[in-house]
Order: sequence, then C-alpha cells, then structure tokens
Amino acid sequence: MKKLLTILLTLALLTAVGLVGYVALMFIFAHFATLTPQATTITLAILFTALIISFIIAGAIRGSRKQEGLYRQQAERAAIYGDFLRVWRGLLQDERRRNMPQQAQQTLARVNNFLILQGSSSVLKEYTVLQKQLQQETGTESTGLVSQLERVLLEMRKDLGQHNWGLNTPDLLELLRYPVNENPRYETPENSFQQPAQEAEV
Repeated sequence: MKKLLTILLTLALLTAVGLVGYVALMFIFAHFATLTPQATTITLAILFTALIISFIIAGAIRGSRKQEGLYRQQAERAAIYGDFLRVWRGLLQDERRRNMPQQAQQTLARVNNFLILQGSSSVLKEYTVLQKQLQQETGTESTGLVSQLERVLLEMRKDLGQHNWGLNTPDLLELLRYPVNENPRYETPENSFQQPAQEAEV
C-alpha cells in the first residue's frame, strides 16, 4: 500500500511539474511573439546568461560543501593520528614494557577501526606490518620495529598532505621520545601526570 501511494504521489508531482513547465513555455513563446527581433535577441542573451550564472552558483555551492566535508575528514584523520602518536610516545619512553596499558589498547582499537574504514591504502599497509611486529616483539627497542614506525609516520604525514622532502626520519622519533610527561599540564593515554613532590608538599 505504501509503495502504491509513493508511486501515485510521484506521478502527481511529475504531472504538476510538466504542467508548470508547459505553461511557462507557452508564456515565453507568447512573449517572444510580441518582441522585435532585436529585443528577442537581447532577451535570449539575458536568459542564457542567467542560466549560466545559476549553474556556476550551484556548482560553487556543491564544491563548497564537498570541500567542507574534506576538511572535516582531514581534521578527524589528524585527531586519530594524534591518538596513535600519544600511545607510541608512551611505548617509546618505556621500551621494555611488555604489557600495554588498557587505555592505550582502547586508543589503538579506535585507530584500528578508523584505518580499516577510512585509512589510505599506503598507511593501512605500513600500519598492519607495524602491528604484526609489535605483537612479535617483547618491547619497542627492536631496530626493525622502530624502522617500521618511521615508515608509518611518513605515510601518515603524506596522508595529511605534508611532503617529506629532506626530512630526517630519526628526528621524528626523537620528538616522539621527548619526555612530555614531565610537564603536569599534559596527559598520556595511560594515566594523568601528577605534580612534582615539592609542589605537592607546598
């Protein structure tokens, strides 16, 4: 029944649109019949220009919406990659840690889900290799694991639109190893940083 009503409503709308279009065409033809050839040419030029402008405006609106969607996706991608970096910062600062904290595991699960659905093929390929190596190693001090992490970081940068020309990849890991947890204003996925003991006593 609902399907039949939908079909009837669609036919009614098409009929209405057709009638409106027919009336509009008859009006235009009747109007042109009373115009001189010069006025007809000018009117047609105006109508054609208006039509072109409407197409341009419609295209600009569609392009703007598409660009806005791309910006939103790029921001989401950058946030996910930021979560990935926070987890690995904690792992690199404790290279012999055997058990990953639960919150870090949850963060990596979100990264995994995002990459499965929206990750670029190049990032997903390198990231999968990294995850396999991480499961096989007992810590993050492995040279092969570190090298694979560098490749993942480079692919993530390219996925965000950044070029890697002249980039020294070991510098990326040095920044990642930087002990930001010494600053109590920041947090890691594992825990919140506590203030130094001297400040606590005061």
